Formats: sequence, structure tokens, C-alpha cells
Amino acid sequence: MLQAYALQQTILDMGMKCEIINLRTPRQRKMYSRYIHRSLLKRLMLTLRYPGCQDMHDRKYRLFEEFLNNEYILSPKEYPSLQALEADCPVYDAYISGSDQIWNTSCYDFDWSYFLPFVSGKPKIAYAPSMGPVPDKEVMDENAMRIKELLAGYDRIAVRERGTAQRLESLTGKTYPLAMDPTMLLPASRWKAMAGDRPLTGKDPYMFFYTPWYRKEIYQLAKDMSERLGLKAVVSQVSKDILRDWGNDSSFRFLAAAGPREFLNYCRHAEMIVGGSFHLAVFSILFKLPFLTYDGMNDSRISSLLTLTGLERQSHTPGTVPDLEVLRARPDFSYAEARIGERRQDSLAWLRSALSAG
Repeated sequence: MLQAYALQQTILDMGMKCEIINLRTPRQRKMYSRYIHRSLLKRLMLTLRYPGCQDMHDRKYRLFEEFLNNEYILSPKEYPSLQALEADCPVYDAYISGSDQIWNTSCYDFDWSYFLPFVSGKPKIAYAPSMGPVPDKEVMDENAMRIKELLAGYDRIAVRERGTAQRLESLTGKTYPLAMDPTMLLPASRWKAMAGDRPLTGKDPYMFFYTPWYRKEIYQLAKDMSERLGLKAVVSQVSKDILRDWGNDSSFRFLAAAGPREFLNYCRHAEMIVGGSFHLAVFSILFKLPFLTYDGMNDSRISSLLTLTGLERQSHTPGTVPDLEVLRARPDFSYAEARIGERRQDSLAWLRSALSAG
């Protein structure tokens, strides 16, 4: 949600008009609305077993919908499928695929629309798409020929991280430049303004913990760090598995009624940030906060970011114990800030050139 917003705003800042094609496939809807579209019996059972959980899911869904409707400039028509786009292609001067894991064919809600096969006769640009944490494994070989054919239809392509560039090179034999994730094209001041000046968590200091998918070992790391640092871990998502294993653990405080703005607020006002998410690392760096990312150097997306910014030591190696002194110390972000500034200018110049050519 935040990276799509950021790319939209970046293009608007360039003095151009921009709309986001409102593609909402049945699979995507199922993925994101399954928590609120349960049967009445399931909702009742969940409420009785995990009080407050269903309410948090309902509110989280509403907050994401509100952000989408209030912050996005959407195409007038909503499209449920590639076939719908092919039958009634919205008319623009240029089209962009971007960004995040839209080219990771292993994603549950992946759709071939993200390669823009419904566009003909107009410039096609790919800005910072990703093929995921381990592209060699996640982009399946059986899709290679189709991807190669679709890439040939693009006028300009710049990808987000080196792993994606290498995977595309193995498919096409061509080299591809790197572009910064859209969230890093906007200055930190814009994100701080969206996050708000007052912490939604209250006055007590806290550690913000976020990982998109439940993995017990990451939660164990967060618990250990919470106890060692004396900071309660604020968690912005819940599930049956999470609540079953950690719901009664005093190390965690579940504030899962959180949309994009709340996520930013939790990041901005934290004493420490821990998790397994690319964008969590992005906002930790933009807000200049101490952070630790789980096994980040084995994730193509996160390792590219940490290498660019010289913050490799903020990656936690599984099976090791984090150094408390390192955790408490705020990293020196001066080098990171300089490198981000350079890459931001290069990326903006590339995007401006690609759009101008269109």
C-alpha cells in the first residue's frame, strides 16, 4: 500500500498526472478479506477463544480500505482479472509496472496483469519490481518462456534489487539497472507527517515487532530481545497461531487494528524495531532508528538494501545471540543517508527519463 502510494506521489511531484489501475482479483480479495468474511459461527468461536481478535481484524481491514480510497487516485473502473483489462483497457499515455513483489510468481495473489500484457501501442515501463527474497527459487522455470516474451514488450525496465536483476539476466541475457523502492523516493519528512507526532501506543517506550508471515523462531527472537531490553514488543498483526503461541506472553502487546498510517506511527515512535520485512527495514533507516532484521543477508531484497546503506550488521544471524550494546546504540546513518540520496537522484532521473520518452 505504501509503495504504491509513494510511486503515485513521486509521479505527481514530477508534474504529471497519475492513476493506479484498480485491479482487485478474486484471489487477492480472498487473501485480504478472509478474516472479515468468516461465517457467523466461526466469528463467534474466534471471539470466544481470542477476545478482541475479530474486532481487530475488522478494524484493520477498514483502515486499509480507507487508505486506499482516500490516498490513491484510482482508475474509474475496477478490474477483477487480466481478461477484464484486455476487454476494456484503460487509456493512458504510458503504463508502469511497479513495484514490490509483483513479479514473484510464487506469491499467492500473483497475476500476469503485472507484466502489462493488456497494453499495446503505448510505452511500457517497469519501475522497481521484485521477484521476491530468493528469485532463483520463487520464479518457477515453467514460467520462464512467458516472462521472457512479456519482458520483450517493455520499453524501459529497472528492478529493485540485484537478485531480481540476476534472475532476469538469466532469462533474457540482458542486464538491468537497479532502482530504489518507491518508499525511499519520498523524503522521511513526508512519512513522518503521515505517521503523526504522537505515538498511538501511549506514553510507555516500546519495541515495534513486525513480520508478514508467522514464524515461531522470529517471535522467539522478539521475546528474547523484549526481555533483555526491558521493552514490551508492540505487534501489529494477529492470527490464531500467533495468539495460540504468544497470546498470554507478557512480552507482547497486540495492537493489530493497524492500517498503513498506524504501521508508520508504530515505526516512527519505537525505541527499537525488529522483524523480518523489507519495508520495516526501509522505514527504520528513513526514521534513523535502531533495528534488527531476521536473517536479512539471506534475503535478496533486504541484503541489497543493507549493502547499499552499509548496515549489514543490522541483520541477525539465526542461532546467534544479538549483542545488547550493538542493539542499544543507534547506528550511524550518515553513510546510509548519503547513499540513499545518491540512489534517489539516480532513480528519479531514470523514472523521469522513462516517462518523458513516453
